[in-house]
Amino acid sequence: MKGEESTLIDASVDEIESNWDQVVDSFDNMDLKPELLRGIYAYGFERPSAIQQRAIVPVVKGHDVIAQAQSGTGKTATFSVSILQRLDPEIKGTQALILAPTRELALQIHKVVVALGDYMNVQSLACVGGTNVREDMAKLRDGIQVVVGTPGRAFDMIKRGALRTDGIKIMCLDEADEMLSQGFKDQIYEIFQLLPSDTQVALFSATMPAEVLEVSKKFMRDPVRILVKKDELTLEGIKQFYIAVEKEDWKLDTLCDLYETITITQAVIFCNTRRKVDLLTDQMLGREFTVSAMHGDMEQKQREVLMKEFRTGSTRVLITTDLLARGIDVQQVSLVINYDLPTNRENYIHRIGRGGRFGRKGVAINFVTTSDVAMLRDIEQFYNTQIDEMPLNVAYVDEDQGPQRIIEKYLGRNNSRVSDHRLRCIVTSSSRLAALPSDPLAAVCGQTTEASGLSQPMRTTSQSMLKSCASEQKSEKSYILLVVGLSVDELKDKLKAEQAEEARRKRELKAAQEAEAAANASASKVTSRGRLTPQAGARKDTSPVKPLSSILNLAKIMATPHTPAQIGALWTAYHLSRSGGTGRGYVCASVPLDLYQKMAGIAERYSTFIVPVPRLKPAMEPKTEGEEDTAYEFYFLQWNFHDVPPVPTATEDIFTPPRPASAGANPKTSTILFTPLQEYKMRAAFATPYLVLTHYTDLAHSHGVVLLRGEITPASASGGGGEGRYMLGQEDAQLLSMAAQKFYLWDGKGQASEGGKLLKCFHETPEDFKWEELLKHASWTN
Repeated sequence: MKGEESTLIDASVDEIESNWDQVVDSFDNMDLKPELLRGIYAYGFERPSAIQQRAIVPVVKGHDVIAQAQSGTGKTATFSVSILQRLDPEIKGTQALILAPTRELALQIHKVVVALGDYMNVQSLACVGGTNVREDMAKLRDGIQVVVGTPGRAFDMIKRGALRTDGIKIMCLDEADEMLSQGFKDQIYEIFQLLPSDTQVALFSATMPAEVLEVSKKFMRDPVRILVKKDELTLEGIKQFYIAVEKEDWKLDTLCDLYETITITQAVIFCNTRRKVDLLTDQMLGREFTVSAMHGDMEQKQREVLMKEFRTGSTRVLITTDLLARGIDVQQVSLVINYDLPTNRENYIHRIGRGGRFGRKGVAINFVTTSDVAMLRDIEQFYNTQIDEMPLNVAYVDEDQGPQRIIEKYLGRNNSRVSDHRLRCIVTSSSRLAALPSDPLAAVCGQTTEASGLSQPMRTTSQSMLKSCASEQKSEKSYILLVVGLSVDELKDKLKAEQAEEARRKRELKAAQEAEAAANASASKVTSRGRLTPQAGARKDTSPVKPLSSILNLAKIMATPHTPAQIGALWTAYHLSRSGGTGRGYVCASVPLDLYQKMAGIAERYSTFIVPVPRLKPAMEPKTEGEEDTAYEFYFLQWNFHDVPPVPTATEDIFTPPRPASAGANPKTSTILFTPLQEYKMRAAFATPYLVLTHYTDLAHSHGVVLLRGEITPASASGGGGEGRYMLGQEDAQLLSMAAQKFYLWDGKGQASEGGKLLKCFHETPEDFKWEELLKHASWTN
């Protein structure tokens, strides 16, 4: 949000201080309309942030206001609440004009205004380029109280006579430093000249250079100033690092290394030019990294689609220019990479502010060449901050995501580029993942855990070991797999031996199948895909499904810290597929395309397949009195032990429904579902990942963990049929512990819709969860 005390406006002499010290720490004490208060709480706010405590009241009282705040602290809600309070819903003409420098930011502000004013019957219009001019004019004539737009389109609507200015009470400029720069200043001044003389003016931004405050004197009357000292502008929750890449050519290799190893939910990569954005995107795609790009040369519809994909998590890494540096609020962004250092100090603050939104933790990494050193030092000195070299340990903790992930990677000193070291050390300190007795990652690493405990952490690789590895020759031959604990020669020998054994096994199996087919041609048939489908009585490959190559691939993906839900989905796919059964099962997880492709590759090794099914939106249940339904999305992954469909090559393929595996498939097959972290509730924060065990037909009414009777039992999985209860063993209990924090336990009759009743609701965290109590209530076998 905004800052707190004062700001240095001129680095040499003058200091302009805040002149408003009133603080109201509750929305209820701001004398806001009941309908507006309802909208505020429905949006997810519980108490105002620092800037909201200071700036809402003076704007509501009619003062001109200059308000400054760190990025991601809620300034959009600040002026939106203030403007909505000042509106008269009975008057249908335009009463407020909000201007922003980009179309994307204007659309975002418009959505906030609509959401907060949901109970006030207030009409808002996004007046931006790329929309139908005639439709906008018609809406304005019908009566729009709040217009949110870009200066160009707003001025055009005024000149056309569609946007009447005689009833405007307040004009607000978001990202005021950009709006009053040379590019927009003249247009803003022309618009202001057409407004009533008593129009209130409010300026909001993360940075307020001296020249902006000087320009503001031309159209503001004795403004209230709520400013931030420049050494307080950098966000406390954002860790800032630099990597010395020395040469421009080394940046790409460094970025590829970071992409593979660093923990991110979503990331934004900034370049200084549109040409660089396109070039870097092509290079990353050429190396098979999944990225998207956005800049000002793109069509408006294309930019809108890209922003929607990024907000929903369909796109995980976005490469862009400073177009996205200002105001765009994507809660999931935890990593910002300045591939190019910005050309001015203000843009640096706006860029890193895309991560660590609303108090969350984030990481900013700057790629610094020899020519960038002076600019980096200037940023440090001006904002009185310290940007350290990337350390040996980068511990990124996202409190809303769950367990801490530690990624240890030797980055090298002496300005050597990262890729020369050829080291990959990816370790997780999550006790919930590492403690799984049959965890393939722990098995490959040679770690041991007690089967009876859930709290045994996996030991992380020591710094001395990292340094020792770094001192080895920097060639592929001496590449040391820290995760596996083997040298490359030892690994190759093991893989060769396994490949030879696997080839021998396949030859024997093929010979046996051919002999059996000759004896009984009806025992097998060729499917439409040209694959052999095992029939009753056909020989099965009963050898252990644990080739080292497959385990290594699985370990690598599982060790890469994705969300707990994704890790849980991977583990479940592995755990259930190795049972060798012929049944069907379901895993639901929100996964990016690149991870899905890796999962599909692993599934093929186990003669399984993973295909996506359309997204579902179940409502919360059970809900407390007065609680409103909150929908959340999840993706649906299915695997079967018979066919392997092609891996999708485009993101849209993820949402293509698969064909039914067979006409007689049981629609009530027991399911294991992992919801993604896409539920915005209360503080618009990530919800805890939930795991659901329930019937397929109950999906629309499930929430939390529902433990029901199921059909994936040892008997049914092997073709013996029978309902019975799902066999919950120690591994399954630990799997649940890893992925869920809220549990609803129903009796054997199912949920309320089936005549069942809620036996117990568990709220303990996974670390404190008493699985013995759960087992006692469920009466499941160990």
